[in-house]
Amino acid sequence: MSKVIINGPECSGKTTLCEYLVKKLDAGYIQEYPRIYLEMTDGRYDEEDLLIMAHDIYDLIDELDEDRLWIIDTNNINIKIWYKYKYGSLPNDLSEMDTNSDAIHLLCSPDIPWEEDELRENPEDRDEIFDLYRKYMYEEEIKYHIVEGDNRLENTLAFLKGEYFKLEINKVTRNTMTFK
Repeated sequence: MSKVIINGPECSGKTTLCEYLVKKLDAGYIQEYPRIYLEMTDGRYDEEDLLIMAHDIYDLIDELDEDRLWIIDTNNINIKIWYKYKYGSLPNDLSEMDTNSDAIHLLCSPDIPWEEDELRENPEDRDEIFDLYRKYMYEEEIKYHIVEGDNRLENTLAFLKGEYFKLEINKVTRNTMTFK
């Protein structure tokens, strides 16, 4: 199975990119779970809610069909960054939670205009939050590709096609390799 996980600050084009890639790659799609959760709570949340979201996201990703390409609109990296930004240090169970480091990770830059939304909180801090993502990915040794610029959708699709091709070649090579 191949997973493409898209993270980034609020209003950085994550959902738009996900929907574009799902159509172009005929992939399965996991929508932004925190948004679904927050719509049910009228946007109210606390530390406990973030932990619930993290466990729910983990379970959703863990149960995916192994034979399909999946586009995932945020994972627990998003929850970890947000928790740390808003509340300080992470609790142990969140800190130790899997971040799907085996997936292809895309990090959306906040280089697009802010769009008002009743669930969004930080129009002024997007660059700072983006830097927190980059720092976290570096510290956790998670390889990622930054999504940015005017042709971000098309450029990301081209990048993924190259990465997916490499993954498929590696599968074929591993499956047909013989040892003497």
